[in-house]
Amino acid sequence: MDEIIGAAVWLFLTQTGRLLVYVVSFGRWRGEPLSGGEGRTFSAAGSLWFARDGQIVLTYTGQMFLGLAFYVVAILSAIAYAVHV
Repeated sequence: MDEIIGAAVWLFLTQTGRLLVYVVSFGRWRGEPLSGGEGRTFSAAGSLWFARDGQIVLTYTGQMFLGLAFYVVAILSAIAYAVHV
């Protein structure tokens, strides 16, 4: 059961990161699709992003970190707002 919850959280964070990359960069950057092994072929081991055909591509790990950072900042901002008000 823990593996299913962990996989769901990982999927949620990576898709959030992928959406953020697309919105923030206005489509110039993109996230690695779930069905492809593009990161294994074109990037170094453990990299967060790589360049391919003149476009920056975030790997699964980069998308997960970006999604996690987004939610951490959102939670800290909500706490700061609640304490200030």
